[in-house]
Amino acid sequence: MFDHLPLPIASLGDVMIPVLAIGLPLMIPIVAIMAWHQQRMAMLIGGERRQSQETNHEIESLRTEVKQLKDVVSTLVLNMESQREYQRPTDDMSNRVAVED
Repeated sequence: MFDHLPLPIASLGDVMIPVLAIGLPLMIPIVAIMAWHQQRMAMLIGGERRQSQETNHEIESLRTEVKQLKDVVSTLVLNMESQREYQRPTDDMSNRVAVED
């Protein structure tokens, strides 16, 4: 029934046994290293995403704080300028009379 095969089934065992005997022990550590590498990369990528979201939140809160500080400084500067306006000596009649005497 299997007389027409180019390689008899029995001769495949002669080739496959040494290939499997050498190949399987070498494949196990390679697969383990690849699985470890894949897990490590997944952790790094997930960590970067989490860190990126935290960083974006921190940046947004800092921007809000800076805007609030700018508003406070602007208000203080305007208040100081208005106080200067009120503290300037006015050119009223009492000053003129005192100078003319």
